[in-house]
Amino acid sequence: MIFLIKILFSDLDGTLLYIPPVLTRGVSEENRAAIRRLQESGVRFAIATGRSVNFLPQHYGADLVFDTVGICGASIRLNGQFIYQTDFDHDEIDALLDVFSDSAYEHRFLVVTQENDYIFEDPFGEQAMEYKLNPKQRIRDCRYVLDQSIAEYIRDPHHTHITACFCHFQQEEGVDYYKDMLKRKFFGRYQIIQTSPYSIVILKDGANKGTGIAKIAALTGIGLDEVAVVGDSENDFEMFAMIPHSYCMSHARPDIQAKAKTIVSSVAECIDLIIKENEQEQLENLNLL
Repeated sequence: MIFLIKILFSDLDGTLLYIPPVLTRGVSEENRAAIRRLQESGVRFAIATGRSVNFLPQHYGADLVFDTVGICGASIRLNGQFIYQTDFDHDEIDALLDVFSDSAYEHRFLVVTQENDYIFEDPFGEQAMEYKLNPKQRIRDCRYVLDQSIAEYIRDPHHTHITACFCHFQQEEGVDYYKDMLKRKFFGRYQIIQTSPYSIVILKDGANKGTGIAKIAALTGIGLDEVAVVGDSENDFEMFAMIPHSYCMSHARPDIQAKAKTIVSSVAECIDLIIKENEQEQLENLNLL
């Protein structure tokens, strides 16, 4: 049986947004042109990211609206509609607040609402105010930073769903410690995914890029053998493991590259390989007729 690639899912930071040497610089003209070539060949282009589903068009252009697996699988948008979002209840958030309340590692714990608003433990503390005022003009992912604390928000009867929890540490050792501790303490309840050397995201169990991609594939009638993925970091492990046609960026760590089938230097290179492979498959199929 001949399997053509019908959809490509791309990570953002370090992948689609990679313009050497900056991991999150923008979508290069080379990548934009390659996406158009891919779509013209009949293959869909989609996103699988640790960021929100609206991040790409919000910051880099209204023309860059694609089906998206966001927040590492906690939020999924297909054909402009949300088809899936995870939800933490009050007791779960309370338990996580207790875990981080006596942390020996300096950290910033926050939760993300369904509307992609951020809520901090102390809404007027130094960390929250730095994020609100954004003096260094960093690219922010959230819609708003709310003036409620996490404890106040979860007891507000009008609050909306909490989709994910993030924790950023000042030391890499904090990431290593809490990744292991949270997995032991909440075994089978949460996914603990490292999103950077200093950050982790806490998701409901079963939410990751791989399962998010599988949901979109099932709803669009695409088999996993007809899916390709490209990424560069630890939060891509699940999609590399689930999808046979996996590509990893050449600047990624060697242990991450080892999880993927093919190494590429850009999304454009990945796309050109997919187009070429599809053409070869179609030619071989014709020869078999």
